[in-house]
Amino acid sequence: MYKNKRIILGKYILRFSRLFFIVLFLYAGLTKLLSMTLFIDNLSNSPMLNNNEVVLAIAYGLPIIELTVSALLLIKKQLSISLFLILFLLMGYIGYLVALLFMYPEIPCNCRSFFPILNWHGHLYFTIGCTLLAIASIIIKILLRSEAGTSRKPEKE
Repeated sequence: MYKNKRIILGKYILRFSRLFFIVLFLYAGLTKLLSMTLFIDNLSNSPMLNNNEVVLAIAYGLPIIELTVSALLLIKKQLSISLFLILFLLMGYIGYLVALLFMYPEIPCNCRSFFPILNWHGHLYFTIGCTLLAIASIIIKILLRSEAGTSRKPEKE
């Protein structure tokens, strides 16, 4: 009985995280594409990105990747790869935020469109929370897969 509740809870957490990340990355990708000029200006003002080619690569590549991840999340069989892509993106963004917050005295970028009420530290904490959700979802996905594997009856030879 306890095992069944654990499996059901794990499936609900995976459903929640899928929906949450679909909305998050769909919003983030569309926002960047719809306000591309502002996004490029903000990236150009970043003290870490002083190469115009890198700015343009990020400006066009990142929203496409975010929208692709959202689309992959809609395909149930692609959940594992989607979660690892999300983890990779979030870890990169955390690295960028930490570098901005602790290495540069002024942060010129005004990229806090998803939660404008948060300051940069709050934005960092939110991103860390999302990263923890992605890690938990990956672990749950692995555990559910192993549960499914152990519950199957062995085949007769």
